[in-house]
Amino acid sequence: MPLSSPGVSGPYHYSERDARCGVDDEERVWPLDSLDLLDKLGTPVWLAIACSYSDSTSLGGFQNTVRPIYQNTACKRSFGSFRSQGDIKLCLQSQTLPEKQNRSELYKQLLPGIVHRSWVQAQSLLSPIFDGLPEDQRHLTLLQQVLKVETSTGLVETCQLNQVEQVASEESARLAAMHHVGPIHTFMFSQTGRLLMANKRGRERYLHLNNGADICLLDLFQQGVYTDMQTTPEAAYEEAMRHIFVQKEEVHRFAMPNTSRKHPHKARWTLFEMWPINDPVTGLPAVLTKLYNVTQQKQMEAELQTQKEALARQLQQLEEQKQQLERYNATIQEEKDSLLQQNTSLTERLEAVVTEKRPSHQFDGQTPIDKTLDLLQNLIMGRTPDNEETVALFHLLSQANVDLRQPVSLEQQLMEDNDMDADVGLAMVQLLKGNTSRSPPPTSSSSGGIELPSSPSGLQEMYSRSRARRSSMVSTSSLNSDASLDVELEFGMTACITLQVERMLQDAERNWQFNMFRFAEETNGNHLSVLTFHYIKITGLCSRFNLNEAKLSRFLCRIERGYLNNPYHSSLHVASVVQMMHMIMHHGGLLRRRVFDELMMLACYIAAAIHDYEHGGVNNDFLIQTRDRLAVTYNDISPLENHHLAAAASLMSEPKYRFTDGLSRANHRTLRAAVIEQVLGTDMKKHFNILSRFQNTFQRRDTTSSRSSSMELPEDIPHRAPPRHSIDTRHNTSSRHSVDISRAHSVRPSGATAGQASQLARGSTSSSDNSVWDNVSEENKGIIRQVALKCADISHLAATPDVHKRWAYLLEEEFFLQGDKEKQLGMSVSPLMDRQNKGGITRSQLSFFSIVGIPLFKSMTDIFEETRPMLQGVMENYKAWERDAAVASTPVATPRP
Repeated sequence: MPLSSPGVSGPYHYSERDARCGVDDEERVWPLDSLDLLDKLGTPVWLAIACSYSDSTSLGGFQNTVRPIYQNTACKRSFGSFRSQGDIKLCLQSQTLPEKQNRSELYKQLLPGIVHRSWVQAQSLLSPIFDGLPEDQRHLTLLQQVLKVETSTGLVETCQLNQVEQVASEESARLAAMHHVGPIHTFMFSQTGRLLMANKRGRERYLHLNNGADICLLDLFQQGVYTDMQTTPEAAYEEAMRHIFVQKEEVHRFAMPNTSRKHPHKARWTLFEMWPINDPVTGLPAVLTKLYNVTQQKQMEAELQTQKEALARQLQQLEEQKQQLERYNATIQEEKDSLLQQNTSLTERLEAVVTEKRPSHQFDGQTPIDKTLDLLQNLIMGRTPDNEETVALFHLLSQANVDLRQPVSLEQQLMEDNDMDADVGLAMVQLLKGNTSRSPPPTSSSSGGIELPSSPSGLQEMYSRSRARRSSMVSTSSLNSDASLDVELEFGMTACITLQVERMLQDAERNWQFNMFRFAEETNGNHLSVLTFHYIKITGLCSRFNLNEAKLSRFLCRIERGYLNNPYHSSLHVASVVQMMHMIMHHGGLLRRRVFDELMMLACYIAAAIHDYEHGGVNNDFLIQTRDRLAVTYNDISPLENHHLAAAASLMSEPKYRFTDGLSRANHRTLRAAVIEQVLGTDMKKHFNILSRFQNTFQRRDTTSSRSSSMELPEDIPHRAPPRHSIDTRHNTSSRHSVDISRAHSVRPSGATAGQASQLARGSTSSSDNSVWDNVSEENKGIIRQVALKCADISHLAATPDVHKRWAYLLEEEFFLQGDKEKQLGMSVSPLMDRQNKGGITRSQLSFFSIVGIPLFKSMTDIFEETRPMLQGVMENYKAWERDAAVASTPVATPRP
């Protein structure tokens, strides 16, 4: 196999368009000592450098030679050791001119990045280089490739890598030579007319002429019927041999009349072709022959012409059918658009009906900003606001500690929910708000309490232990330095690419419910680096921004290794986030509508890949409560998210990982700012802040058509629809876990007109509406990137039910592990994290779906209709949890005695 195969090292090319992983062979420089990996191959491999030296006795004043620099163990065992440079020069000088020409032509065919397969004569090519070549070693198939090798410190030279694929027998050598010239030839004869080789068809057709013995070339000429008495088979034979071997014509043809075997009274014409060739075994001149039945060939040509005309008519019919289908599709699309409009109208009517029957006690996700905008829009529309609501809003906004982007009385609403038990309510408060009332860890005391230093190193020890476990997954034969570790990591990344992985990568480009667990098994744990590099490569970002692919692959390998072996927050989760981020951008309408450019696409891939880097398996509240070093460093503000960013940025600042050197300073600043903004937005404490800004910016419907005709509004005043209530999708409408799948408050985005805001609110998919997004400010586009990453971060909610349940139980186990740590530290165990209690976070799934998940995905779908497959997957899983809850709550009948 060539050096670019996964069995050795370097990038593995599955297609000619590009390398899926690693760096291109044209750019990669191989250290000479790293070529010891070739000893793993069982076939001979050697490297040599073509060079020349001055020689006044030679034509042109110089002679070509080779300088061998490396051979593997199999090569030394088969061919012996390299000759000295002086002996190689002498052997090459003694070669014949044809042998020198063959060697020169062989090296001329080599091109960078291409593996060239050649059938060669072993003695003339190898005997000048090796001192132990067996005399019976005549022919072999050779794979050759151009490589750049650092032969000494700072000196990079272009070398030819040679690998023996197989040794050929005399018969296979001659047959290969025949097919190399052309697969049509039937026989190979020597200069004296002796048969050297015949293919299967020739043996079956002509070898009966000599009663089973080998025929000679003259036997074929004697099959002709010569009506001219002056022309004999012998004369025709001598004439043909003179054309080939004396006049050295490239091809000799003549027509020979024959008697038809089926119709003996009829004559048929045979076209006799002869081509010169050198016998690959002896090196002596020989000739290839082929006989054609001219009459039969003409009939076949006529039949082929008839078939060609029939195919042309069929193609024309198919083209007409295609045009007809396109017209049908256009009609169907019009009917589909009409049905969508009817569906929207029916949804609004259903909402109005259900609103009257909705229970009064329901989670209110409106923030003070939302309520204020409702009030202002009612005033603009000429409606009189409710006095009590206005006074309540006034007092709310007058509070010093009010959070304008957090739902009003969030903690109170969650804790007073009768459909949630206390632990679920506390867990939701801790997730969305934090700072719950919990007992701090005890300090040292005479009573023997657990001593916890002000900056515990437990999390750092956790990182170290997990890194050690992850390192054991990689070969440790050369992990004595960072450089050797990088080589091992890149080897693991490229060696895992198989045909099955290639198929799965293609599936990951377009599948909304891609199974990352199966992909991780196929890639031997290199799922994150392989998938992220694949996306960045196929989208053209490497060439667009001149990214260093070697450093990029090295950076991704190190990032993947930096993810700890947590049950949930691991490289497997992050790879799923990267995959869903790709789907949202490329199949969710964001790129098609030019919501952001290629630089922001790169920022999204990087943010998704690093957003949980070095996650310790505990949440921010744990770090804050234990006064961990990360919480102290970042002043209790998103310590995990800040650490993910800082650690990844520190890694990227190292020269060997700095793949963005090709970016301008301005682009680099923009890229870094976008990544920071997205990763910080994954802190669930900011969930309602981000979702409220997204809804208020993009989801307010244009209500200018319903305002009073006497009240004309300027174009720059936001239009606000009256507050809408949510629709309960559950059969049991008395439950507070009702799901809002139609609510959408909105103002138009900054810079957009009222009409354009209406287009955004409808999630228009027309290509002509793409210009609407050109007027949206970069700040508001940043909100879209934050929401996209938030959707990707919890995208397991949209996975297939079996995959989603698997993720849910992995997250539950991670929470249990945090609860175990809290017990060890003498802390009160966080809600739903005590494995001794029945059920963990799986008890809170309905609440998480209805309060966090569904509103988030619904808001995304309202603007980008193409992301609806995500929402459909979320609703399917939500209904599955509903069924599980209904079964669990059904009392079991006790049999009567």
